[in-house]
Amino acid sequence: AKDDLRGEQLALSRSIAARALETREAVVATDALATLGDHHASVHALRLRSVLAVPLLARGEALGVVYLDDRTRRGAFGAREVAWAQVIAAQAAMAIADARDHVLLRRAVRRAKRLNERLEERLVTQTAQLDATRAELSRTRDGQATRFRYDAIIGRSDALRDLLRLV
Repeated sequence: AKDDLRGEQLALSRSIAARALETREAVVATDALATLGDHHASVHALRLRSVLAVPLLARGEALGVVYLDDRTRRGAFGAREVAWAQVIAAQAAMAIADARDHVLLRRAVRRAKRLNERLEERLVTQTAQLDATRAELSRTRDGQATRFRYDAIIGRSDALRDLLRLV
C-alpha cells in the first residue's frame, strides 16, 4: 500500500521503479545490502535483503511497476518468483490498460454524442432557413412575388404582374 512506503523506503522504491521502467525489465537484487548499499543509504537504514521491481507493460507502454522487498531473506526473489511476478504484472498491465481505454472510449462517445446533438440542432436550423429560402424562391419564380400584398386585385397576366411589381 502507498502508506506502507515512507521516507527512505519510498525514495528507494521510486529509484528502483524508475530503473525498471527505463529498462523495461525486472530489477532483482538478491542481496540488496551488497548490490545496492553503496548507492542507497535507505538499503542500510531499512536493512533490505531482497528487492524485486517488475514493470507493468501493455501494448508497448510502461504503465507502472510492481515493487516487492524482503528485509529478512537474501535471495528471496529467484527465477521462479520473478517469472510469477512477470505473469502477474502482465495481467495487471492489461487490466489497467483495458480499464483506461474503456474510460477514454466512454469519454470519446460522450464527446461525439454532444457534437452530434449540436450538429443536429444546426441541421434543423439550417433546414428551416433553407425551406424558407426555397419558398421565397418559388414565389419569385412563379412571378407572383411583389413588395406588398395585392390580394384584392384580380388578374394573372404577365403585364399585370409586371405592373404590381413596379408599383
